[in-house]
Amino acid sequence: MLTQQNYNQIMDLDLFPDDARIWVFTSDREVSAVEQQAMAAPVLEFLEKWATHGKALTATGAWLNSFQLAIILDQSKVGASGCSIDALTRFMREIGSANQIDWFNRMNNMLIEEQGTVQRIPFTELKNYPNALLFDPLVATLGDIRGNWPLPVGESRYKSLI
Repeated sequence: MLTQQNYNQIMDLDLFPDDARIWVFTSDREVSAVEQQAMAAPVLEFLEKWATHGKALTATGAWLNSFQLAIILDQSKVGASGCSIDALTRFMREIGSANQIDWFNRMNNMLIEEQGTVQRIPFTELKNYPNALLFDPLVATLGDIRGNWPLPVGESRYKSLI
């Protein structure tokens, strides 16, 4: 059962290996702690039922900050298929619609931290923030998050834009 203390992390991330697959969904607006808590139960319900070709997937969700929700999948047991990824996308669209959140506007939805403040900026403005820390939504594994994340824009995959 989710409680006030653990709503932001549905399952202990320490139970997942570094090569666990991760999907980072960035909201088009800041999501309050109350909204995060309200979304925890539907996320947990989806993840408990999430399957591929009849096989249950071992997954969890965690708020990385007040803009980004991560879904983490332990692929060492069962990997995601196209159909299961489509189901995740449908679910995120549904929960976004129910909460007036657009998780899929990637061109206007880059998240940076500069001087202790986290903010969303359009992708085209990354060049103006070479030293800001970037919360790259295209990380592929949980190890990427545990390792060098966030990363200065000038050291990221987007450095050629600067």
